[in-house]
Amino acid sequence: MNRVKPYLGIRLAGRPQGYILLLVLGFIVVLMLLGSAIAMLTDRALAEQAAREQQSQDLLDRQSTRATLFYLLGSQRMTYAGLTVDEQMRYSADERVQLAGEEDGTSFLPVGNELRLDSSIYRGFGATRFALQDARGLLSLNWMLPALRQGWYSRLGIPVGAVAGLEAKLLDYQDADDLHRLQGAEAKDYHEAKRAPPSNRPLRSPFELRRVMGWEKYLADLDDLSLVQTLSLARAPTLNLNTATSAALLVMPGMNAQSVARVQAVRSVTPFMNVGDFARVAGIAPVDPENALFYPDSSGTALLWSESGGSAELLYWTLTPLDDGGKPWRIEYEAAISRPGTLDAAPALKPSAKIFTDALPTKPGRG
Repeated sequence: MNRVKPYLGIRLAGRPQGYILLLVLGFIVVLMLLGSAIAMLTDRALAEQAAREQQSQDLLDRQSTRATLFYLLGSQRMTYAGLTVDEQMRYSADERVQLAGEEDGTSFLPVGNELRLDSSIYRGFGATRFALQDARGLLSLNWMLPALRQGWYSRLGIPVGAVAGLEAKLLDYQDADDLHRLQGAEAKDYHEAKRAPPSNRPLRSPFELRRVMGWEKYLADLDDLSLVQTLSLARAPTLNLNTATSAALLVMPGMNAQSVARVQAVRSVTPFMNVGDFARVAGIAPVDPENALFYPDSSGTALLWSESGGSAELLYWTLTPLDDGGKPWRIEYEAAISRPGTLDAAPALKPSAKIFTDALPTKPGRG
């Protein structure tokens, strides 16, 4: 028994020290895990705060760009090349003679500093980008010329035999009565199909065309951006050849991708001012002068988005300089649309408007 006691004494003396070491090591591990968790949470909080600051700055930049654009739209004149950004004026020889006789000195000749209204992409404030589009550069849904309408139907893949029915359904959707056109559709048809009833008024945006029975099938491949860069609801049957989008130019008789590219390359340098020059560049038969324009309309769209992400803001505007007591412009509709990657992939032009360059500097590395 005396020889056993020292052995028991050694075991009893060693056990508390082992437990203490394990407890210390466990405590250290817990502290390390806790520190890692705190560091991870801190990094996440900092990233979320930076994201919120970025969103706030992007919103401020977008609103500043929007306000600047509408200031220019409401205060500057248009030329064949687009929206001017200052009071420069160029005159032809005939116009100088008129000025000598104290006649009106307005000129539509390009001055070289215009913001183009053909969906060209420009840099706004910060990470904001924008594009302006003249309504006359789009296909007017209810006022389209027959040749353009046929070309558009063909590109949508609408069979000739389906055209009459689609047009009847569009008219039934918009008119105020319940009379059922041949191959048309009225409220009863929409109810049976469990769809929202016709509005019985003119369409308010190109997006609404998707609600018209039968049309959704042929618009399925068009995203929101493609739709608004094709259609307008303005009462403008003729097409502005200086602002027509690719989608609008492609439905013109004789036009193809190569001729559209040539037209866009030439007018980016100098606008067209007669149908003969346009036809020569496009390589097509002469265009009827009554079916072409070269001067922008008083309405159009403004598209704004941030390269940092998020949706794009679309506004359809109409200038109202003669609106007594009202604003110099009116927003007909606005919508948030998904932003295709093509918008960010395209290079952005720097506007020559001094009002953009005189803005307060943004954070380093922005815009």
